[in-house]
Amino acid sequence: MARSFVESGHVLKAKSFFLKAHQAQPEDVDIIYDLALLATDQDDYQEALKYYNRILEINPQEAGAYYGKAIIYDERGHLNKAVTHYLQAIDHDQAYYQAYLYLADVYDRKGQDDLADLYYKGAIEVDPHQFWSYINYGSFLESHQEDHKALEVLKQGQMLFTDHYLLEFNLGVVLKKLGQFEDSIKAYERAIDLKADYAYAYLNLAVLYKEQGSYDLGLDILDRGLMANRETAVLYYNRAILRCHKSRYEEAGEDILQAVNLNPNLKGYALEDEELEGIFKYTTINLNKEEK
Repeated sequence: MARSFVESGHVLKAKSFFLKAHQAQPEDVDIIYDLALLATDQDDYQEALKYYNRILEINPQEAGAYYGKAIIYDERGHLNKAVTHYLQAIDHDQAYYQAYLYLADVYDRKGQDDLADLYYKGAIEVDPHQFWSYINYGSFLESHQEDHKALEVLKQGQMLFTDHYLLEFNLGVVLKKLGQFEDSIKAYERAIDLKADYAYAYLNLAVLYKEQGSYDLGLDILDRGLMANRETAVLYYNRAILRCHKSRYEEAGEDILQAVNLNPNLKGYALEDEELEGIFKYTTINLNKEEK
């Protein structure tokens, strides 16, 4: 009954029945897990930690309780405590995939690159059929300029997951960095085919075309992107840049106004952007007056 109330969104009723179940079976670890997860969902982290500690009192070998505590510490920014508990989860369950993956991410954020690399590899080794391992490890390698290794990891993931837009998008990023522009274009196009409303695939592809001097192709991509992502400010902003390169200043000005309306933080960038200076030189547009 408690779980059915959780599914229907009646949290207080769910908690009431979980507590009744816990009172009837105080040593039932599954019920305590339910209470811990419910407390976490309600941002009552101290209560959740209390339940995870109770699980460990009953069974100190419960890897899931260490993992649950680690997630709480991780989300609260207590990274050293998170590391300790992820490691304890792995110590009690050598195949705890999620603990490897999240531990790698913490080490990455802490700047401990060798350990991050070790645990990303560990995540893939313990469960090679998990999508996020390849995405996260590939992104980690790319951000550390290990582009050839990143490409290898992403292609491994692509062999297992043949139709995921993020893999294709990340492949596009790495292939561009490696100077494989035609393959990068194909990867971005596949990402767009797989998820038409993923704005950053259009953005990156348009920027690639712009850097090659293919302004018309870049504009075509941004036009397509804005048909599927009409509220995405950076697409308007970058279309304004390309329109300036084509001396279409009035249209570029309209795009900048739309971009700033959607994201006022872009105003400062626009006023300083040399690629947009034609708007303010050849039109009457003044962002200080016309921004809404």
